This record gives sequence, C-alpha cells and structure tokens, in this order.
Amino acid sequence: MFEPLKQFRKSINDGQILYGASLTLADPEVSAILAPSCDFMWYDLEHGGISEEALRAHIHISHGFGKMAMVRVPDGLTGTIKPILDGGADSILVPQVRSAEQVRSFVDDCRYPPRGTRGVGPRAPIGYGRFDINQYASDADENIFTWVMIEHCDAVDDLDNIMAIEDLDGIVIGPMDLSASYGLMGQTTHPTVDGAIDRAIKAAREAGKAVGVGWETRTEGLKEQYLDRGVQLVQLGCDFMYMTYFWNQIADPYREKMSGK
Repeated sequence: MFEPLKQFRKSINDGQILYGASLTLADPEVSAILAPSCDFMWYDLEHGGISEEALRAHIHISHGFGKMAMVRVPDGLTGTIKPILDGGADSILVPQVRSAEQVRSFVDDCRYPPRGTRGVGPRAPIGYGRFDINQYASDADENIFTWVMIEHCDAVDDLDNIMAIEDLDGIVIGPMDLSASYGLMGQTTHPTVDGAIDRAIKAAREAGKAVGVGWETRTEGLKEQYLDRGVQLVQLGCDFMYMTYFWNQIADPYREKMSGK
C-alpha cells in the first residue's frame, strides 16, 4: 500500500530531480490524464476547489498509476489533516508556517502515538476494512512524507528550530509569498528574498531534508535559481495553466496567419 511513496523516497535519496503536476480542478479524470506523465501528483486544496470526496478519487487514480499523492492543505489544523491521511494521502504539505511550534504540531498530527498524536481511523489505507489496521498503524509512521512551505520571513527567522524537527521530511520554497512577506511582492530575485531562499535551501540540505519549489512554467531560470542549489522536487504550473498555455500555443499561429491576410 505504500509503494508509490517508497519509490518517491528512493528517487529523492538517489538524487533524482522530480517533476509533478499541480491539480486544482475537482474532476478526478484530470489525474487520469496527467499522472502517467508525472513523477508525483500535487493536489492543491489551499487555492483549488477539490472537495474531500473528489480528493479521495484523485488519490486512488494517482496510486493506480504508481504515483505519490502530495496534498497541499489550506492549513495545518488537526481537523484538516486527519481525514486527508485517512483518505490515503502519501504526503501532506502545510503552507504559510511561521514557527517551529506550528511545524511540530503538524508532524505530530501525522504520526500515531506514542510518536505523535494522530487519531486512529484510516479508511482507504486499509482497503476499507480489508487489511489489518494494526499492521497499517505499525507501518504508517515511516510511510508519510511531511513538508512545510517556507514562504514567510518569520519561518526563515526560525529555520534552525524548524530544521531540528526530526519528523519533518522536507520543505518547499514559496517564492511569491516569501517576497510578499518581505514587502517585495513579486521580486523573487531581490537580494533579500534570494538570500532567504538560499539560507532555507542550505539549512534543509544540511539537515538531510528534501527541498522543493513551485515554478511557473513560463519563467526562465529554474536551473540556475533552484536546481543548481540542491532543489530536487519541482511543481510545474497547474492544470488550468496547462490548458490555457497549450491552447494559446496551438491557436496563436492560426490567428497570426489570419491577421496577416
């Protein structure tokens, strides 16, 4: 039941760079369309409109293609995280963290006692009652990937304490929100913002944690700004952007031909 995540961990540990699609649309068929072409799936509940029911269907499809399902939740509250884990998510990503205290509470919610505080009530992970719940519980703590987004200056200030949390598996850099937190909206290469990003990447790698980033597909500089500094996981754009971007690529040449007549 943990094979997609185990393969994801192996790829990360082997030093591979992994690329995933971000999904915001509720229809699970979007997962069926994109999963075969991706290294992992990123389900965005922070900004998207995916319900809990639709998410479970998305996750089932992702697993059917052997792909790890990462869920970016809207917040790190226990009531948000619990049903997503019980629905079969391999990985939880919490946005907008500001302190080690928040991160500790989150990772505790992802592990069963005595290691953490996760409530017992899995559904999809035990095949809806087909598999032994005790066996699942004994394996589950090692088979969840916990991430937080470093996208606020307060989190950068508390990096040392955040990186000291053993059960935190990785961080994801959020360049736009990070720039906004410094009062430099959109200036993601400003020395202040870039310095904070560099510090976060270095701190995570030194602590043995994975590092990811969200990247707008039409922007240049991914390799120089992130991959060369040790980032291994890249979320590329999102589902509605793929449609609009590709549509314009198809349609623009015809428009240009017609306008030239």
